[in-house]
Amino acid sequence: MAPAAARARFYSPPVDPAALHPPPRPDDVGELPRLEHPPGPVRLGDVVVDPPLFLAPMAGFTNLAFRRIVRRIGCGLTATEMVMAEGVVRRHEKTLELARLDAGERPGVVQIAGSDPAVMGEAAAILVDRGADVIDVNMGCPVRKIVDRCAGSALLKDPPLAAAIVAGIRRRVPVPVTVKIRAGWDDARQSVDVARALEAEGAAAVAVHGRTREQQYRGRASRDAIRAVKEALRVPVIANGDVVTARDALEMLRDTGADGVMIGRAALWDPWVFASAARALREGTLPPPPTPAERRAVLLEFFDETAALKGERTASLQMRKFASLYLRGFPGARRLRERLQTLDTRADFIEVIDGVFEGGHAPTPAIDAMGE
Repeated sequence: MAPAAARARFYSPPVDPAALHPPPRPDDVGELPRLEHPPGPVRLGDVVVDPPLFLAPMAGFTNLAFRRIVRRIGCGLTATEMVMAEGVVRRHEKTLELARLDAGERPGVVQIAGSDPAVMGEAAAILVDRGADVIDVNMGCPVRKIVDRCAGSALLKDPPLAAAIVAGIRRRVPVPVTVKIRAGWDDARQSVDVARALEAEGAAAVAVHGRTREQQYRGRASRDAIRAVKEALRVPVIANGDVVTARDALEMLRDTGADGVMIGRAALWDPWVFASAARALREGTLPPPPTPAERRAVLLEFFDETAALKGERTASLQMRKFASLYLRGFPGARRLRERLQTLDTRADFIEVIDGVFEGGHAPTPAIDAMGE
């Protein structure tokens, strides 16, 4: 076994803490808001994102199987889970597995983190050689083990270093470089200076989560902070934070003027948020909710795709996490989660979900009960 210090170099959070926090309860009644200037496709160099809906990378959840599902449902662009640049450069097996892109995952985005511009550039070059069409840089992760290495949201305190990282990557790769940041370290006004520095070094787009690092996942995401970044930049700005429904997506675009919306934890609870948001943007209406059969099919698709990639045992373990979130809001959710923790085989999994969707009459999960 590798020494603890060596393992720490390649650390990525095993599970994104954001995913475990129930999303805020939406006010999803009445007519959908109308956008005076509906956004068109987002252009990242030669890469076109249409619809302008992005999946936020989330450690432990946005694996290849889940990315395939949300793209099919209606997400415009997905990215891998965050990987540490040093692990890529050292050809660390598990790091490279997290950075794996599917042959049909085009355009393919890999998100990297680190604090050394040269190492970040080398990692980006390796990943582009492995098929990445876009390199995304994480400057928003609030997890202490990342921040303590001057990576993630720690870079919000050092705009010159943040800019040097983008410059270091752009010197090494011909593909677009995008960055995800937060509203600031402890003050939402900090994001504007960082974003300007990133744009000056050639960032193709900036995604902004509307909370500071100090907030972690508490409180509400500041749309004012996102708007301030949008008004300061010429490159596309992607808005992120508290987008749970299609209505939230439209209101976020209206209130911030952003070019696109990034959805995180809500997609784990309801992947169809992308289909709803895409139709709301395109037609101003909402599609019918997914049927019980469609909801069951996505769970089984996730299991089977994960099993094909990593084996039945790993799929069972991953479904303990994913299905526990996906089934929140269903009647008896607590009991369901307890049963999910005992999964060992595909047969076990089918027995659980058939109990939920028996006879094709499972109710739509109540979002306001997702904290259950």
